[in-house]
Amino acid sequence: MAGRKPKAPCGTVWRGNTLHSDFQVKGKPIRVSLKTNDPRVAKTAVEKLKKQVIADIYHGGGGPRLFIDVLAEWRSFMIGKTGGKWDGQVGEKTFTRYCVSLTQLAPFLEDKKLADVDDRLIGRIVRERGADVTKATVKRDLSALSSVMNYAVAQEYRDNNPVLPWLKTVKERRDPIVEPRDQDIELMIQRARGMWPQLIEAALVTGIREAALVNAKREHLNHERKELTIVDKGSKVRVVDLMPMGRLRPVRQAPRICRQAVAVLAHRGQANPER
Repeated sequence: MAGRKPKAPCGTVWRGNTLHSDFQVKGKPIRVSLKTNDPRVAKTAVEKLKKQVIADIYHGGGGPRLFIDVLAEWRSFMIGKTGGKWDGQVGEKTFTRYCVSLTQLAPFLEDKKLADVDDRLIGRIVRERGADVTKATVKRDLSALSSVMNYAVAQEYRDNNPVLPWLKTVKERRDPIVEPRDQDIELMIQRARGMWPQLIEAALVTGIREAALVNAKREHLNHERKELTIVDKGSKVRVVDLMPMGRLRPVRQAPRICRQAVAVLAHRGQANPER
């Protein structure tokens, strides 16, 4: 039909012969003239306007503007209460790993406003970091950055996390895990010193992680039910049945070599197992 206007781009509307913005941010309507009747120009203009309005609304009211400001807030939040015992939002090792990654990303982020951390910048990080390190390292870096951006979203400093799509895009290839052969395990047991042979045997038959086995306590072993209660990864408590595969004997031999360096249980005849 002659004289019919072209379709207005998303976030715009025709008013007379001029395209105007027509969108909301946090419930606030944004309707201003884009001073053009060209849909392509209007599309670019409204995207730029939307980004500017979001930055003003989310960061202009006293909220942190620079990424480093948000990073400082995030760090305090993740650490939690200070004191002798770690009380952070994630494990202490995970937090340390995040900090190492964020230090590596500092050249990309230290002079940026929070609103400038967008898809394009994340893409640049992936390309330039990927040229120097493995994909696994890139993904760890992105995970750390994503944690900071999730904090910013939760604090309403911005309305999205641009890292998430890239976490799905970067694919990490892992070499298959090959289980050790029986002769390899026997060789390790023969060469291990102190009480490590007993620890290796106990870990082998129970599947308990080294740290959980080393930190087990005497009172965690139930002789009647033949069960061992352990605090596993992530502070999860689980009960291991020691009946199958003759698991009870090696667990009785496994020492507690951390802290007080005392045995979980000694051999029968060497010490009272109930002590």
